[in-house]
Formats: sequence, C-alpha cells, structure tokens
Amino acid sequence: MIKRKPQIGSLVFCTGVIALAVLQAPLAAADTAKAEEKNKLQQTEATQRSALAANPDSPELHGALGQTLLREGKYEEAVQELGLAAQQIPDSAEYNLGLAEALIGWDHFGVAEQFLNAVKSRFDGYGRFHYDLGLAQYSLNQSRDAEGEFREALRLDPKQDRAKLLLAGSMARNGDLSGAAESLQVLAKAHPNEAPYWIAWADVLAQMDASHYHDALRASRHALALKPGDPGIQFKTAVILLKLQDYAAARPLLEHVVKVAPNDAQAHIALASTYSHLGDQASAHRESQIVARLAKQEPQHSSPTPEQP
Repeated sequence: MIKRKPQIGSLVFCTGVIALAVLQAPLAAADTAKAEEKNKLQQTEATQRSALAANPDSPELHGALGQTLLREGKYEEAVQELGLAAQQIPDSAEYNLGLAEALIGWDHFGVAEQFLNAVKSRFDGYGRFHYDLGLAQYSLNQSRDAEGEFREALRLDPKQDRAKLLLAGSMARNGDLSGAAESLQVLAKAHPNEAPYWIAWADVLAQMDASHYHDALRASRHALALKPGDPGIQFKTAVILLKLQDYAAARPLLEHVVKVAPNDAQAHIALASTYSHLGDQASAHRESQIVARLAKQEPQHSSPTPEQP
C-alpha cells in the first residue's frame, strides 16, 4: 500500500493526490490499529533483512522486503528491492506493479508512467495496472488520460472504490463537476465513516454555483466530525464558510490551520480576508505581512492537505 504523510497541496481536484493514501488497506483506520500495524511491519522488515543477508541472491526475498518497505512508506528503499525482484522475475505483477507504486510514492511520477507503459503488454489485463497508470498520470496533471485509465480499471475490477474516487477527481478536473459530484455523493453515502470521500464531495460541490454551498458545508462538517483537528479539512471547511460569508465561523478554523501550517500562504490570505471582514484591521495587516514574506520564499506553499489515512 502507499501512504502519504500530511503535505501541502489540495486534496483531490487541484494539485494533490489523495489516492496515494493507501492502495490495498481501508481508507480509515484507528490510531491504535495503525500503531500495531507499524510495529508488525517493523518486525517483518527486520526478519526479512536477516533472511536476505543469509540469501542475498533470492528475488523472492528482495520482493517480499520491497513490499514491506512499500507498506511502511519507505519508497526509495522499496524501489531498490522491488526493482531487483522485478528484474529477475519480469512476469510478476506483484513486483512490477509494486515497483510502480513505490515510484509514485517517491514522487517519481514520470518514471512510473514510463515504466508502466513499458510493461503494459504483460499487465494490461490487471485493474491494478490501469489504476497505477491513471494515478501516475493524475499526479502529472494528465487528467484526460487518467480518466480513461480509471475507467478501464473499473471495467476490469468494478469494486475499486479508489478508482471511483480518482475517476470523479479526473471528471472534475476535466470540467464535469456535476457528474463528479453525483459519483462522490454515492461514494460518500457508501462510506459514512471515511472522511476522504466526504471532503472530496464537499470540494466539488464548493466549486459549483452558490446553490450547492450549503450541501458542501454539510459534507465538509461531516468530514471534520470524522477527523476533528485535521488542518486540510478545516481549511476547506473555512473556504466554504467564506463563500457563505460566515466569517466568524471561519476564523477559528483558519487560526488553527496557520498554527499547524505556518508557511501556508493560502491559509494566511484567507485569514487576512476574514479578519478584514470582521473589522480586525490590525490582524489583517499582520497576516498580509506574513503573506508578503512567504511570497519571497521558495518553494511556494499552498493550502494544507487533509491528513491522509
């Protein structure tokens, strides 16, 4: 599976990549379960490294270690191990697709796309292959190509909810906000306890006309109730509140966001506007000065991403 730590960028439909959260595990998991899984993976990695030290030429051991490293989010190391395994067992879908997923997790999207196209003849019948290729293309802002790949992934494996989520994201990027919103509504209702679906739905509704803003707010608040304190969800909720001109409600959310992500220019811009509308010109000026300072820094930062499960 692929996990991503909280990062700067938007959730689904702007520049971020939500599907890098997890490829094979549930989108939502309790903190206790995550801690237990982390400990088990660390133990497994240690055992596999010991076995590999005794038998360094085994592609199966390299592949198994690579898959464990992938699940741990150690993408660069996973690329090395899965690359060795895939080279020696070129017909293994687990090793080749695992290698592509590690490259994506490592932010080497172009390399992942090139690699997947090179092995397409061997794995074209796998839904997972088309999902991974779509994910690489989505990350490269090749939304039209990605939409086709997600559709093919779903044709081969209709139960892939992540492909449905990214298909909706591609549709939204390609201008079909209404179709994306309908798809995300179905997904959100099917996953009532999983915040990513709800915030994705809210995000698309908020891009539509003003008649959808209240529905967007309800969906966003549902996501926030599932993940209280998540700065990305707080930011998106605040943006919707600003659209509804509810500056008093947006203020505490944005104040928390800038504490958690102090170098996020978009959050400071939104907070400056909020203070100005509330008549707090001194605070608005302070936030504007922060924005000016951040504008001189590299790299540029954008709005925080809702925390990945």
